[in-house]
Amino acid sequence: MAFILTATFSAVAQTFDEAVAAARNGDFATALRGFTAAAENGNVSAQFNLGLMYENGRGVPQDDAAAVEWYRRAAEQGYESAQLNLGVMYDNGRGVPQDDAAAVEWYRRAAEQGHESAQYNLGVMYANGLGVPQDLAIAQEWFRKAAEQRHKGATKRLASLAASAERRERRAAEALAANVRRLADRCNAAAGSPLEPGNAGRGVARNDIQPANAIAVCTEALAAAPDTPALQFRLGRAFAAQQDFVAAAEQYALAANAGYSPAQSNLGTLYERGTGVPQDYAIAAQWYRQAADQQFSVAQFNLAIQYLHGRGLPQDATQAVDWFRRAADQGFGPAQFELAELINAGWGITQDNAAAAQWYRAAADQGHAKAQTALGTLYAQGRGVERNDTAAVRWFAKAAKQGDPAGQYSYGVLLSLGRGVGHNNAEAAAWYHKAAVQNYAAAQYNLGAAYRDGQGVTQDDIAAADWFRRAADQGHANAQASLGLMHEQGRGVPQDNAEALRLYRDAANAGSQFAAQRLAALGQGAQAPVSAPQQTNAASSPPPANPVAGTWSGRSECDDGARGLNLTIVDAGNSLTGELSFFAVPDNPALPTGRFTVSGVYQPASGSVKLIPGEWLERPEGYRALGLAGKLDPTTGQFTGRASPGCRRFELTRNAG
Repeated sequence: MAFILTATFSAVAQTFDEAVAAARNGDFATALRGFTAAAENGNVSAQFNLGLMYENGRGVPQDDAAAVEWYRRAAEQGYESAQLNLGVMYDNGRGVPQDDAAAVEWYRRAAEQGHESAQYNLGVMYANGLGVPQDLAIAQEWFRKAAEQRHKGATKRLASLAASAERRERRAAEALAANVRRLADRCNAAAGSPLEPGNAGRGVARNDIQPANAIAVCTEALAAAPDTPALQFRLGRAFAAQQDFVAAAEQYALAANAGYSPAQSNLGTLYERGTGVPQDYAIAAQWYRQAADQQFSVAQFNLAIQYLHGRGLPQDATQAVDWFRRAADQGFGPAQFELAELINAGWGITQDNAAAAQWYRAAADQGHAKAQTALGTLYAQGRGVERNDTAAVRWFAKAAKQGDPAGQYSYGVLLSLGRGVGHNNAEAAAWYHKAAVQNYAAAQYNLGAAYRDGQGVTQDDIAAADWFRRAADQGHANAQASLGLMHEQGRGVPQDNAEALRLYRDAANAGSQFAAQRLAALGQGAQAPVSAPQQTNAASSPPPANPVAGTWSGRSECDDGARGLNLTIVDAGNSLTGELSFFAVPDNPALPTGRFTVSGVYQPASGSVKLIPGEWLERPEGYRALGLAGKLDPTTGQFTGRASPGCRRFELTRNAG
């Protein structure tokens, strides 16, 4: 360590100066005497230099304790170099017990006086958390002050701190991002939709969401990444699964306003249904359109439904076809099926069996059960495709195994006929039963006939009557006629001519020729052949010149449940006018009665019929008039297709007379 040279003018100073000169000449004994004399008289520089001599053993035996004592005397007088050296002694435990806090205190006193080495040492203490809580920001500030005085160590430490800070920030950012991804993945697994963009093969079906877990997981994910639309959407799905639609709507709205198309679509659905928000078809349509414009297939499908049913938008089948096609082109199975239905019925687009078959197949290949049934029907009838009973059986079987009642019934019919598959009445009856317990009237009738005739099941008139009654209560004409015959004959039910006549009248009004014959026989006393209607379709009487003219009865499945339908068409060539009414049926007894005019066209070449609603004749509050679009089979007297808005397929049978 170098000795401090200070110009002084007092006697004490003269002694100090002589001591400095002696030290320079290597005469440490003389220097010791001079420094001691000056130090005892309070000379701060002499006290400091004595500390140096004792610390380094110059002219005296090396003595850290004595060095500390002289450093302390100078330091307490504010001598910055002594304060620094005293801090070093405490730092290293030399001459005093090691004490980081005391070292920090003396470093601070010297640093605040601008001593660059003290500033550097104080920065080291803060950087390492020695004697003070670790604080890299404070350390960096002391290093900066020392570096400004060209302290080389401080300059290096500043650079090192900056690099370390950058690494820490990068690692922290990476850790934060990894945690956000982990939480987002958990939220996605708990409540994400497989239909979200880029989420194919991930997410969870709505009915499989575990609400409590999903809400907790997605709430945690949102806390880590606030205002993330995908997470808000998924939390909304979790709330919806818990039936908390108000909370779901809040989350959907946050994500929807940020432009997230799945949330816009789901928010539209809440407005359409009036769950969690007031029902408003117009607002629903607005949200559907925003999502549809972003190519979100679900929203395109929902917007098409709005156009088809005239909900929140003018009813427009052409627009419905357009939006169904956009969603179908993206591979959305439900849209492919609905597009096929409209093409098959010629609603909003030219009727085209071949095109309908293509779209049915696209949906069927994705496992859409109703599309599989429809495609099987086309193969069975040879419409749009070459007739192929084997292919029909294959598609009916696929739909049947998915639980589609129409597919189960149709598969049973082909089994009973041995078309495209080996004849098997027992298996046919088993499939009829699967459809019948789902309240499928045609299957209930065929199952009743199987029990009546003992085909595929043990003959049982009581079971036959039971299944006939279930189908008859849904307006199935052949079931009504068959049950009437059982009452007339007392088979499986008490003999009751009055009940038989009532059932015959209902059946005859629905187009049953057998029932009309029994009524004539019973009313005139003449003997007519008594043989029950069969399972398979029977040819009706020759159709009139205009096969649409006359009265028709049947039903349609609608959003509010089943509806009975009565249709009257005036014979006016291919231009049609008439009246359509709907009414309550046993499985929807609360339905009010409604009645309105219809008009439309019949295309004999294709059998296509379109009926557009006109003026209300009897309107229940809140109900819309229905349009019908479908196909007429003059041979069987069946008119089937799609009713809209608010309904799906309808089935009408020509009434006798």
